[in-house]
Amino acid sequence: MLRFVTLMVFCWLCACFDLNGPPYGGAGEPCWPRGKILCDTGLTCTTDGICRTVPPDTRQECVASLDCEADFACDNGRCTTYIAACGRDDSDCRPDYFCAVDRCAKRVPAPSICARDVECISGNCSDGVCCDLACDGVCESCRLAINAVADGLCAFVPPGFDPEEECSADVACDGAGACAYKALGAPCTADFECSSGSCADGVCCDGFCNSACERCNEDGTCAAVLNTEDAGRCDDIHTAGDCVTPPCICDGLGDCKSGGGVSCTSAVNCSNGQACVDGVCCDTLCSGPCQACVASKSGGTTGICSPIPLGLDPDAECPGVTVCTGTSQCFSKPLGQSCDYHFECASEHCSFSSGICCTSDCSGSCVVCPSSGASPGVCQPLASGTACSEHVCQRWPTCGPGDDFEAGSCSPDGRCLLPSGTRCHASSQCASNVCVFGPIAGACQ
Repeated sequence: MLRFVTLMVFCWLCACFDLNGPPYGGAGEPCWPRGKILCDTGLTCTTDGICRTVPPDTRQECVASLDCEADFACDNGRCTTYIAACGRDDSDCRPDYFCAVDRCAKRVPAPSICARDVECISGNCSDGVCCDLACDGVCESCRLAINAVADGLCAFVPPGFDPEEECSADVACDGAGACAYKALGAPCTADFECSSGSCADGVCCDGFCNSACERCNEDGTCAAVLNTEDAGRCDDIHTAGDCVTPPCICDGLGDCKSGGGVSCTSAVNCSNGQACVDGVCCDTLCSGPCQACVASKSGGTTGICSPIPLGLDPDAECPGVTVCTGTSQCFSKPLGQSCDYHFECASEHCSFSSGICCTSDCSGSCVVCPSSGASPGVCQPLASGTACSEHVCQRWPTCGPGDDFEAGSCSPDGRCLLPSGTRCHASSQCASNVCVFGPIAGACQ
């Protein structure tokens, strides 16, 4: 009997192992399902104790549930079906889900729209969007329309703004996460910084203090400016009050009046028979050309008639392009006189090659504007065949450093034409009217 039992056990072991094959079980053969490798390479010992070929996991790889499609959650790096009901309790859902009425929904990243912190991956719902921070301080926001930075990124409200009305009265945010409440006399650049709601002359002031001949003292009190300029409001440039033409000055009562020449509208307003010129009472009639009675035009003293400086014509008294000479006259040099600028010539043309007032600019090596002779100041061509020079490019098609001149001869119509074989960069430069271009330079045909 014992011999029979022993034989039966031996036969069962033979059935469990491939005694005649490789050291492990083949496909479809039994194995020991205890996590040990008891199957041939490429096979897996499945839970039913059989060596089988197991197909690879074809589920989508993921890091977070948002990497997966709807109704799928990320589980151990693979997207797995996840549909769960909830009773308005977020604890009924996975940690990366929340309870949306009666069904679990994925938490969303910034700057997605939200109503509760639990809806956001960051755990922060601020200003109706998922935010990187709690962002619940004064003068900070997670919305682009408020912080001017970005949706979903907590940032300070820009200085001077208070769209959510977190600050009181005329005060606004300071740009650093607080309301600006500076005291009187504190340095400031804008009204919103001050508790008084007024920044005047660089300090928080007890009033707006922005009228001419008013300044805010260092202690923040507004006071009158007496017997001096009020820079930026009543001075050599700025007019106010009774001063209609600068320079202006604050008088002993703190009123802005004319400094130098007293402002006027007619000679009736001027004492001692003075004339009203350029809006001020002037020492003379000042009626000649290129004269003025205000410093802004003459550069002299307001109230004293002075000549307009050389090269200027603020009242457009001189004809054409001509201007004042600096001696109470307009330039009007006739043809043939020497000149340096067009504005000196009555013809409005100064030939810079000749330095003569001319009928035209008269520029070029084959024309001349004579200062004397039968027709002074009349541009005329040089004699045909006269030697001349024409500017050319040393390297074609790029003109640059190293450009020079080629010798030619004047044509009857006053052009300098280059002979055959001479370098050129335009056909109009050649006597043949043909410029043949090579890889480096051109040459007259």
